[in-house]
Amino acid sequence: MAIYGFSIVIPLLALIVMFVLLSRFDLEEKLPQMRQEIADRKEKGCISSFEQA
Repeated sequence: MAIYGFSIVIPLLALIVMFVLLSRFDLEEKLPQMRQEIADRKEKGCISSFEQA
């Protein structure tokens, strides 16, 4: 019976943890900052582009 109890509790805990982590990550606020950082790194030559000319 204990094994079946854990099979219900662990996915619920994982769901709660994922919800908390995703709710703290505000994509609308962070996405423009990420794009700007990537553009800055490309200008410095730190990131090579996979696009073929």
